[in-house]
Amino acid sequence: MASHTLSVGEGVSVEILYCFNYLQGKDVFVAYGSGAAPGKGLMTLDFDQKKVQHFPIGDNDVYGGEICQIMATPDSEFVLLGVPATSSFCVFGFDKYKSALSLQKRVHVDGFRTFEMDRHATQLVFLNQRCRQLEFYSLKWDFEFKGSFKKDFETLDEA
Repeated sequence: MASHTLSVGEGVSVEILYCFNYLQGKDVFVAYGSGAAPGKGLMTLDFDQKKVQHFPIGDNDVYGGEICQIMATPDSEFVLLGVPATSSFCVFGFDKYKSALSLQKRVHVDGFRTFEMDRHATQLVFLNQRCRQLEFYSLKWDFEFKGSFKKDFETLDEA
């Protein structure tokens, strides 16, 4: 068994760690660290390249805050995270080659404490902190098919 260490920053403790699935031959994680800046916040940990990258959650910390949960779509194309302090649910795109995150969409969900998601990332349940209710949402993903996949998709109904 091989062991690798990677420093996320002095005075930073990793609070949440998410391991990507289906990244063949890569050991990449998304983490949320709290503590002293500059290491605090959202980051990717690439053990193969021995690289830590930090990413802002919000613009000038307007939407920043403690993260309650990190999850990803099954193909690791998108990372979903919740920021209850700002009632923000964020969707980040994940570049598998650069191990980089980019904010795609931010959705306001009032008063949630945490969320859960099905394994296909199509159904979300938020626990509303104020009225102690579960709020159910469905996600509709819009896929763009290219190359031979596009031809297969267009002829799918013909068969």
